[in-house]
Amino acid sequence: MINCPVCGKGLKVFSWYDTGKLTEWLNQCTDCNYMIHYFHGNFDLTIGTWRRYIFKYQERKKADAIFTLFYKQIQLKKKIKNGENNYGQI
Repeated sequence: MINCPVCGKGLKVFSWYDTGKLTEWLNQCTDCNYMIHYFHGNFDLTIGTWRRYIFKYQERKKADAIFTLFYKQIQLKKKIKNGENNYGQI
């Protein structure tokens, strides 16, 4: 079982294949609303009410910046959960 990087509870993990190729996967936590969803080269990233999309034709630099914000959001939510920080979203 894979644990949620935000709250540590179990993730629901799904994968879909088309002609033997992975076309879509979803890791989702229903407790804290963490989700990373890959579909046909695109990403949907969600933590709580924070949500961003990365499209396969997007510039690499912009996509990297969105992933960086996503991982910072994970760290912020962990701190809030542990009572270390309560400054809101990035």
